[in-house]
Amino acid sequence: MALPTSLPDAEERRRRLTTEVQELQAQLGDRQRSDGAGRRLGPQEYWSWKKEARDLLTQRLTELREVKDWIRENQRALPPGPLSPDAFAFVGQLEALYLILRDLRNEDVDFDQAEIDKIEAARMLLAASGTPRQRELYAQDQDQAPIQARSSG
Repeated sequence: MALPTSLPDAEERRRRLTTEVQELQAQLGDRQRSDGAGRRLGPQEYWSWKKEARDLLTQRLTELREVKDWIRENQRALPPGPLSPDAFAFVGQLEALYLILRDLRNEDVDFDQAEIDKIEAARMLLAASGTPRQRELYAQDQDQAPIQARSSG
């Protein structure tokens, strides 16, 4: 099985595989299995069919696990959804603080490396969890030269 290429593709595969698994499980529970002509399968035919059905069920369950794992991993990579009002207020305050500290740094105010690291962590948090505008803006900010501690001398 090839891995999904998008989240909608993965969700569709998950739905399809779940349906197939449920149908196979229902068929395996039917002890009165019949062929296409409606006649009941004999013991040898029944056990042969049952082995094939179990093998197919195992294969579909494996595929379903792989698709679910792919979805779980790729959902983590998606940007967060809309911010709650509290989170929106928090990232707004964080952005204001970041901009003040960045401006102070640009005005030659000396920060030690621990302070610089905290400013960079704020930028990274805005790039990862801010509003769409903040994510775009602060991800681009990353491409610029990072803020460096001034050497005293």
